[in-house]
Amino acid sequence: MAQTASIGQMEGKKSSQILDKVLSPFTYLTKSPSKNLSRKTGLFFNQWLKSEEKYVSAVGDICDMFHQSTLLVDDIQDSSDLRRGVASAHLIFGEPLTMNASAYMMLESTHRVHTVFRDLTVLRKFCKYVKFLHISQGMDLYLRDYQCDKDDLSEANIPSEQEYDAILVHKTAGQMMIMATLLGSKSTAGVDLVPLAQIIGHHFQVRDDYLNIMSKKYEEKKGFCDDLTEGKFSLPVIYALRTVNDKAKRLHEILRMHTKERSFLQEALDILHDAGAIRYTENKMRELRMNVMKELTVLGSEMDITKLMEIIGINM
Repeated sequence: MAQTASIGQMEGKKSSQILDKVLSPFTYLTKSPSKNLSRKTGLFFNQWLKSEEKYVSAVGDICDMFHQSTLLVDDIQDSSDLRRGVASAHLIFGEPLTMNASAYMMLESTHRVHTVFRDLTVLRKFCKYVKFLHISQGMDLYLRDYQCDKDDLSEANIPSEQEYDAILVHKTAGQMMIMATLLGSKSTAGVDLVPLAQIIGHHFQVRDDYLNIMSKKYEEKKGFCDDLTEGKFSLPVIYALRTVNDKAKRLHEILRMHTKERSFLQEALDILHDAGAIRYTENKMRELRMNVMKELTVLGSEMDITKLMEIIGINM
């Protein structure tokens, strides 16, 4: 009786061809224009850490791979039509294959941490941050799709800014903290950049919340007020729901519609303006920029936040 060969036993070329098909959604995403944030951030952190170039390159690749894999599933969870100005991968390849590709590449990034560092402590730290990231992402989804998707608009069902901050620590900031941890494990400089990574990540998320509803460039890449279509409880939305009694119910109704109709989204945006939520978010960004600059000063750098953004490749 003939034995059936497993994928691992197949000839290299045939196995590679199968993998190419399985990872089609990931390959599609990586071919779209990217800011290469992971690699640039690694170079930025290495000003202090002084790790060998091979580790800077490897960590950049690992973090980029992991980040891209999370984007695949993020777009499914958020029902996003666009990513970087082109159709989201799941709209081309379907949700099942896209989710499978995302899971595979997350595991591949974990495997590479093991092969590059050969250090169980480092691997455990990486896995810890990945677990926290998924918990934070899950809590974000829970708030959006369950706790806040109710007729009851009481404060008990609206996340506080403190809850928002707690989610951010291991969501957006988590990926920068992973990079600081991995590079730091190969550094003899005795510098801990995790606090800086956390503050930068926090600033990036608040900034992203702001640009999603205010930036024309963002609109071209993700659509008009994409976060409002998603029903996301971003910082400006949380502020408005907790401070505007007369229009809060209407804002909540529009969020629950998950609509792409521009007139409804513009109405929601007007409510955010009237509530002072846009101004509050701008002030929050300024506060976080100052916190980043203070942390840079502690590290002995006179770099300002604008220069930091230029180095990493983010436009202010």
